[in-house]
Amino acid sequence: MHMKIAILGTGVLATVYGAMLARAGHEVVLLGRPAAVRRVAASPARLTGALDVTQQLQAETVPHWVRRNGSADLLLVCTKAITTEEQLAPLRGARLGGAASFQNGVLKDGYLAQVVGVDRVITAETMLSAALTGEGVVVVTKGAALLSGPADPVPFARALQSAGLPVDISDDPASLVWSKASIVAAGFGVSCLSRQPAQGIFPSPLLAGLFLDLVEEVGGVAAALGVQLRDYPALPAGTFMAQSREDNLSLLRDLGRQLQSAPAPQRVSMLQDLEAGRPLEVEEVLGGMTAQAERAGVSTPTLHFCYRLLSGLEELRSK
Repeated sequence: MHMKIAILGTGVLATVYGAMLARAGHEVVLLGRPAAVRRVAASPARLTGALDVTQQLQAETVPHWVRRNGSADLLLVCTKAITTEEQLAPLRGARLGGAASFQNGVLKDGYLAQVVGVDRVITAETMLSAALTGEGVVVVTKGAALLSGPADPVPFARALQSAGLPVDISDDPASLVWSKASIVAAGFGVSCLSRQPAQGIFPSPLLAGLFLDLVEEVGGVAAALGVQLRDYPALPAGTFMAQSREDNLSLLRDLGRQLQSAPAPQRVSMLQDLEAGRPLEVEEVLGGMTAQAERAGVSTPTLHFCYRLLSGLEELRSK
């Protein structure tokens, strides 16, 4: 099934999904700022690693696209979670069949619902990992897109599959969001404070133990909200909550060994932003979770520590 897909964003994630979907014959446009639109137009996207693709992409600014056309079967949000409401506001005048977001955190679907309505939101998470090299090439580690309701995720899933991208569909959107959020909180917190990629964290009992502490705390918040963490492809959140600490440390050690053969160090997106001096999604991701924990009356000391320390570092960097 041919789809018209507008991707909000022009960064690494938008480039990978845009290139793959466009190559598969879908009508894709990337939406971004004028300078980014010019950059996209200047040269084709080049993907390497798990994917080997060169594809020219179309890009427009949001105001121009809304005025000229402003219609798509799906809006896919691939920007950082920073100022999401402001980024989405100009798209309220667009004609959108539905919307999905690959952003991190537990707040994103609520922002989409304000634009397209709750019934048109596809809950979406991605396990794809990618990083931009100095030569402008995107190195990709292929991972599944995880989709759920409330809107029917099947047309989007088929579009991704037609592009050669793996997909898993869940019947529980809340579990999907919180399961990914637990891994994101753990990965962001430990990676940014240690400055280590996954290959450095998982073999270390101390760092891996801190990773598990964060997963368990976020899982406790989810449980207080009536949500159970589950396992998804490359996302064993349910297993982390169910089995012993010793077994979990062994699982992470094995994963760390597997990652040694990855084409590039597995740095989470927030660590990449920290090293590049870009703004961090601390408030939007970790802050959103700590706020939920406080409302639910759940103690999350490790999560709060990571949130406060990274918030403080971000405050110092912005001065």
